[in-house]
Parts: sequence; C-alpha cells; structure tokens
Amino acid sequence: MSFAVPNVARLELLPPVVTGAYHPRRPQDTLLHRIVREHFQTFLAHTSRIYTRPLPRYVVQEFEKYVACGDLSRGFTRCVCARCGLERAVPYSCKTRGLCPSCAGRRMADSAARLVDSVLPDLPLRQWVLSLPHDLRLLAAMRADVLRDIVRIFVRTVFRCMRRRLRLPGAPGGAVAATHRGGGALNCNPHLHVLAADGLFVRRPAGDVGFHRAPPPSPADLRWVVQTVRRRVLRRLRKMGLLRDERLVGEGSNQTPDPSALEACGALALRAGEFESHDGATAEPDDMPSGRRSNRWSAQDGGFNVHAGVRVPAGDHLGRERLCKYITRPPFAMDRFSELPDGRIAYQVRHPLAPGKTHRVMTPLELLARLAALVPPPRFPLLRYFGVFAAHSPWRRFVVPKPPDASATCRHAQGEQAPPRPPAPGTSAPPASFDPLLVVPAPLPGALSPEHWRRLDDGLLLARQPRVDWATLLRRTWAEDVLCCPRCRGRMALIEVVSDESEIRRNLAARGLPYEPVSFAPPRDLDQPSHAEPRRRVGRGPPSTDPPDGADRCSVDESGDPPWQDDCQLPPDDDAAEAPPDAEI
Repeated sequence: MSFAVPNVARLELLPPVVTGAYHPRRPQDTLLHRIVREHFQTFLAHTSRIYTRPLPRYVVQEFEKYVACGDLSRGFTRCVCARCGLERAVPYSCKTRGLCPSCAGRRMADSAARLVDSVLPDLPLRQWVLSLPHDLRLLAAMRADVLRDIVRIFVRTVFRCMRRRLRLPGAPGGAVAATHRGGGALNCNPHLHVLAADGLFVRRPAGDVGFHRAPPPSPADLRWVVQTVRRRVLRRLRKMGLLRDERLVGEGSNQTPDPSALEACGALALRAGEFESHDGATAEPDDMPSGRRSNRWSAQDGGFNVHAGVRVPAGDHLGRERLCKYITRPPFAMDRFSELPDGRIAYQVRHPLAPGKTHRVMTPLELLARLAALVPPPRFPLLRYFGVFAAHSPWRRFVVPKPPDASATCRHAQGEQAPPRPPAPGTSAPPASFDPLLVVPAPLPGALSPEHWRRLDDGLLLARQPRVDWATLLRRTWAEDVLCCPRCRGRMALIEVVSDESEIRRNLAARGLPYEPVSFAPPRDLDQPSHAEPRRRVGRGPPSTDPPDGADRCSVDESGDPPWQDDCQLPPDDDAAEAPPDAEI
C-alpha cells in the first residue's frame, strides 16, 4: 500500500538538524504500561462483578488503545532513505485523550502550535483559572452537560467583568478554555484554564478592528467574578434539578442510590489517599502550604476559587506558546511513577502537602481506578473557543494572525491601511456604536511577528493545518529532524503504510524483530492472596514504605488545596482535595 505525504516535499527543503540520535519510544518498557497490561483485566472483572453498571465502553477502549500504542505488531509506517537505503519503522499511535502520555504530549504540542500560529493574535493574554468546590467535582466529572455549562458561565462572566472595567457594553472578547479533569496528585479535580485576550475588541474609526486593553482585575473584580460564577452555577444546577435545596451541592445531592463503576472510580479519585515520604531531602515546614492562602490575584466564595495572576505581554511569543502548552498539558507525568518493593505504586505529587507527604502510594487497582476517572467522555471537546476566536464569529477573520506574506498584511507593514473586508454572507459586521465614546484603541497586528516567523524557519514549521504532521512537530518541539538519515545525512521519506497482518509479519521478520502483539494478562481472583515475588523498584520514588519517625500515614488531607504561586509564575495544580476517609473499590 503506497502512502503519499503532502508535507514530505516541504520537509526535504529543510536543512538537516541532528541534535542527538533519535530513538523511537518503547511504551512497553514503562512502568505504567506494565501495570495496565497485568492488572486491567482483573480491574475490569472486579468492577463488572460488584457494580450493576460496568465501566463505559469508551473507558475500556481507552485502556485497550493505550496498550496497543507504539506496538509494531499492530502496524507501522516505513521510512526509507533514498541515498543509503536505511529503513525505519514508525509504529501507530493510539490518539487517545486521557491515558497515553505520549499521545497526550503530542496533543499538547500540536494544540499549542495551532493556537499561537493561527488563533491567538500578538496581544496581551491573561490566564483565568476556576476551581470547583469539593461537593461539585464528582458531578462535574460525571456529567458532561454540567461541565459544559460551567465553562460557558465562567467565560461569559470574565467577558462581563472586562466590559464593566472598560465601560464597553456589547464589546466582544476572545478566549480559549481548556478543561482539566485531574489535579497534580492523580485526584479527580475538574477545573478550568481560560486563556483570554486581556481586553476587548472594538471597531476603529478607520473601519478596521482594534483592541482596547483592560486594566488588571482588582480584588473587587475577582470577588465579583467568583460570586457571579457561584450564583449562576447554582441557579443552573437548580434549573436542571440537581439541587435539593438552597445549599451548595452536597448532602448526597450528586449521589445516586446505585452508583456505576465509573462513579465509584470518581469517588475514590476524590479521596486524599495514602501519602508517604521520599527518603531524600524533604521540604522544610515553612515551605509547606497551610491551607488556602489568599493573595492579590485570587478570590473564593463557597468553595469556588478564581485566580487571574498569570499574564503574558504582547510580543512574548515564547511565553505565549509556553502558556498554551501549560493549559493543554497531560493529566500526569510518567517520570513521577515508581514501584515499591511490595508491589504498590508511588506517584510523586507536584507540591508536597506536608513533611512525610511527598508521594501518593496506592495499589495497582487503585491506580487504574484513578486513571479511569480521568478519561474524558467522547465528543466532549477539551479545548473550546469563545468570542472572536470562535469558528463562526464574524470577527474571527479580522483578528486571527496571518503569515507575513499575505497581501493585506504586507500592505499594512508598508504603512498602507488594508481596506476592511465585507462580512461573510449571512453575518453582520461588528458593531461600531460604542467606539466614538472612547479613545481610539490600538490596531491589531495583522501578521505574525518577525521573531516568531524566524523561529518557525521562515514559515516551514508553521502549523498550517489543525493537526501538524509527525516530523514537523518533532522538529518544532525538540529541534530534532527525524527524517534526516543518521547514517548518511540524506533525506528519509514515508513510502508505505503496513497494516495487513501477513505484511507486518514479513516486514518484522526481515528486520529480525519478533511478531509479538502486546496483550493483557488474564484476570486473577482478588480473594486469593498473591504469592508473586516483589518486583524491583522502577523509577524514582520512596525506596522504603515506612513513614518517618513522628509522622503518621495520611488518609485524610488536612491542608486542602495548596495555595497559588506568585503572580509571575503559573499556578500549581490542586494536589489533593478536602476529602472524607478512604474507601476501597
């Protein structure tokens, strides 16, 4: 089967960049992959036996696709060097959204490239973060319609806040909202990261679109935002019949008499769990968070918390792409997993909760339950566009950046004002009634900045499509040209996709590789004690399971959510939640 890649010709023009030997990933050698292979069937049989409603099909498929990700026995693409004949096999990826660290990392880099190249103009951006109260987290995680409404309410409230500050009723804003389902300690913590243009878009007297910068939000503005969000969310839940009285969601209002297997996994992921300490250097007591710490850029009301202290100025294209990667990052990091001598799994939290609480320790089945709760439901977008950045907005074509070789932007660069384009059929032009009342706002940068364009190798690494091809994305992210032959520095090309089983066997045999499809281990009876030998510890983590002297194992999180960092830094995740005592699944 022949395979044509439209970007190969463009990539062949790139000079070879070899910063190090490229080695294809081997997910089968990782600790997480082995845990899923050995324990998922047991976990699936256990949940099917206990709960009348088993795990949804999309959760099971997420685990199945992750095990098959990167397996040459499931198919691959052949890359051949035209000069020396060196051949390389690139396995398929699973393209899952919540479990595979490699595919989630690719999605992060791909989304960030798309945002900075084709969506976000070179304007100041501010990150708004919304955390939900503990009693509302399971409901938001299990009900996609509830989480969707919360996203809309939060973004619209942010727009209303900027309109109040600028006194521009009806002026549109622009924002990109990223939904996260977990915190920094494998806990179920749905929260929102909204990257909004720090101002509003208006019509200038010349007829084009301008940008009016908003002043930084004051503490009173943040209190108004969090109170408005809380009031509107509770009103929406009451209208949906999810509130029993005037109290915040709780007292079993988001619980069902017969929970499903996925709801049980979410309830377990809400709990604090067991924490132990690393035997190395630990944080001093003064460095430990002592509950929520209010500061200039955060406000809370009834368990809702809003933070708006991260801002990227205009012209900082590296900081803008870094912030886009931050809001679209994977739910966990592979290098934080480690295996203890007794078979339990330790996960290093991002921010130690207290002395002796640097690693979350759990059994393999508890780890799988927490991972199952982090899998997003199908057809639920993890990235949403609002305001002028929305796909059907009549403002979008006036706002999004364009390559500097576009004719309109070239005239603008030479000092000639490009005439405004008429609105698309069936749409109306942006309103201009409020513009004469204010100082004329700054014009929008029509093209990508010269610095950003040079960083993209004069556009050869530009994210022109919603999904950047594999070789271009690796070169853009790691400065590694994977299509440069390591033997002769020639160019490699993708020539064939191998998906037939007989062809896979023949090609693997010609390379001296075995045909061994990765499969799950059969389920075992949990009632029978396991007599397996303890495994060697893999990865970094606590080499011992005993807590330090004077420290007890933690089953309840006393400190709650960690505080946000300073203004110039990105806010950390919620590493643990205020939770009731542990329960087994």
